Amino acid sequence: MDAILKAGFTVFFLLMLCVESHTADRLRLGYSSITANRLPLWLAQEVGIFARYGIDPELLLIPSGTTGVQALVAGEVQILSATGATAVAAALRGADVVIIGSLGVIEYKLAALPQIRNTEALKGKRVGISRFGSFTDFASRRVLRHIGLNPEKDVVLLQTGIAGATQRLMAMFNGTMDATLTQVDTILLAQIKLGKEVSVLGSLLQTGYRATGADIMTSRRFLKEKPDLARRFMMAIVEGIHMARTQKDRALRMISRQLKENDPRILEAQYRTFVIDTFPTKPYPDEVTVRFSLEELDREFPGAKEKNPSQFIDASLLKGIDQSGFIDKLYK
Repeated sequence: MDAILKAGFTVFFLLMLCVESHTADRLRLGYSSITANRLPLWLAQEVGIFARYGIDPELLLIPSGTTGVQALVAGEVQILSATGATAVAAALRGADVVIIGSLGVIEYKLAALPQIRNTEALKGKRVGISRFGSFTDFASRRVLRHIGLNPEKDVVLLQTGIAGATQRLMAMFNGTMDATLTQVDTILLAQIKLGKEVSVLGSLLQTGYRATGADIMTSRRFLKEKPDLARRFMMAIVEGIHMARTQKDRALRMISRQLKENDPRILEAQYRTFVIDTFPTKPYPDEVTVRFSLEELDREFPGAKEKNPSQFIDASLLKGIDQSGFIDKLYK
């Protein structure tokens, strides 16, 4: 009888070990806006890519990259998708934040109400940003200076709390602000859906600045304590990008669901802007955009532009995945 009991306990113990070994790792993932550049995250959750890599994800919308970075620093999320400039600013303040990947460079335009036809007409008007210290804050300031306006004196920078470029543009038409930084596809959406035109007064790229809209960031502590989980997460993101680029119909359905949009012209514009023109097959952190961020943030953090961009990124995860041949095999 004792032998049977012992055997039973042994079997039970082994079963529990098996169950434990197959338990997925819980991972809280934040993202700062509902735009199509979050597509790899959404697809990885929807079709079970995360699950295949032993990850049980909880995706959390945290409006504004600044707020998202605060949540990351506080440990409320382990990984965040937001503009890299917010990560650089936080790191300059001493926060444990590091960029481990990037989903590509996005073009931003300074769009104003149609009656504001030139720079002079923008003087004294409200330029909407999400939050002070956010990407929209310092990018708007850069464009304003480039078109000859002093962001401190010539306009009113209005903190709206609205992270999404589309939502800010809609708020502009509703009278909340007179101009805002937005994206080309959002301007097209306004034209198609609302019959609204805008005056484009400036472009971020024209200032010589390139910006990423969805960098992937975490803490160095997380990388040290959970290196395997971080690696599996990045592999899932790489597969999510591959799926977005190679399964257009599935990608369009996901964009439609997340954006609550059914107009095929808008969905096609979103897909072209964020997937075809933006997503890299190998989402390495972008040192060039980090350098631009440091140059811009030098006004707030004297000496920032002298820092090495490599201090703010960690490409080791993606480098290991890339060197293994994993990414190249996906596209064969």
